[in-house]
Amino acid sequence: MPNKPLRLNVELEEERESGRWIADVTDLPGVTVYGATAFEALAKAKMLALDVIGDRLAHGEDLLTGCELNEACPPFDSAASFGGIEFSHVAVAC
Repeated sequence: MPNKPLRLNVELEEERESGRWIADVTDLPGVTVYGATAFEALAKAKMLALDVIGDRLAHGEDLLTGCELNEACPPFDSAASFGGIEFSHVAVAC
């Protein structure tokens, strides 16, 4: 059976007052960044998400919950079971 990619959702929103863009990776709490453009915010969100995932893998934590893999975590296939990471994004109306 082929591995499924880990799919992460990113919400993009433009702040009306400042014109900056906010990108929030909703599947990874705390992964929220700002950018001058939607493209910049999305790129920064992807980089931060990959850093968080790498850090969690390095410390033996579950990718999405952040808890240690030897704890009782919500069901999720471990890092060895996914074939990559996909990001889907949607612009949120202000």
